[in-house]
Amino acid sequence: MKVNKDRRTTRWIAVVALSLAVVPNAGRADDASVRKELAANYDKITMALDHKDSTSLRTIVTQDFTMEEAGKKMDGKASLAVIEKGFKTTGSVGEDAMKIRTLKVNGNTAIATVAYKRTSTSVPDKKHKTHAIASNGITEDTWVKTKSGWRLKSVKTLKSEMTVDGKPMKT
Repeated sequence: MKVNKDRRTTRWIAVVALSLAVVPNAGRADDASVRKELAANYDKITMALDHKDSTSLRTIVTQDFTMEEAGKKMDGKASLAVIEKGFKTTGSVGEDAMKIRTLKVNGNTAIATVAYKRTSTSVPDKKHKTHAIASNGITEDTWVKTKSGWRLKSVKTLKSEMTVDGKPMKT
């Protein structure tokens, strides 16, 4: 009787160990797939920003998109208005990169911590001078899976630094 009990226990341990070994790998494959899709979306975002293309940005965000920075939360319309205002003062774009640092996927929701870096010049000011602008920071982005693919639901700025002509600016 003890031998049968030991075999059952051994089998049970083997089944649990096997399922623990298999399940995390399946989750990682899903996360890797989502990471790949989101990375492609971040490439689309940087391309849209580089080309001052708010129409393309609208196709990546949800209808109820929100953006939060320095404790101020804006809806999608206000967020895009701020971005479009920035387009008017941006001359050329140098480096523009967004990189997923961490990703947590739970069903049809994904939360990505993203590091961004952007360099650009301003349009000439009244004195016909351009200025070097550099910004970098970290955001927490919430994505939702829709029929059309992954769409950006919210962006919360966790850290933001900006310089103009090398001098720190308050963000």
